[in-house]
Amino acid sequence: MPARAGVVLVVESDASVAARHTTSLATAGFEAVVVRRGDEALDLLRRRGDLAAVVTGMVLRGLDGLSLATAIRTSGGGPCDLPVIVCARNGGAVTRRRALQIGVDEFVPADDLDDVAPRVVGLVALSADERRSRRVQRALATGDV
Repeated sequence: MPARAGVVLVVESDASVAARHTTSLATAGFEAVVVRRGDEALDLLRRRGDLAAVVTGMVLRGLDGLSLATAIRTSGGGPCDLPVIVCARNGGAVTRRRALQIGVDEFVPADDLDDVAPRVVGLVALSADERRSRRVQRALATGDV
């Protein structure tokens, strides 16, 4: 197993999907901290300074995935620059576009969940400035920014 690469907050209401993320992230060297509710995730983000990234589902109790991503991006301080990956079962073009406008780093359809850990690895390797630049470019590409 690789050396620990960091801690990833996994926000997922479906236990089997959370377990799948936990396993793939562990294989990539990350420790996963799992919460089931969006509001719990926001509270944890405020309390922990050791998180390397956030992987969230869309359908959550307390705060949905896009609302969580919005709260992260507008929080100020450390959490606002964390890489955020949103995974969605029913993520059509409109949802993907909205997610990119909010500033998520990656939008992953549920059938591509095996791609989440490699995307985390790639995002964590980038500087905060590089991630910000990528987000701006993607938001501009949607045509609404």
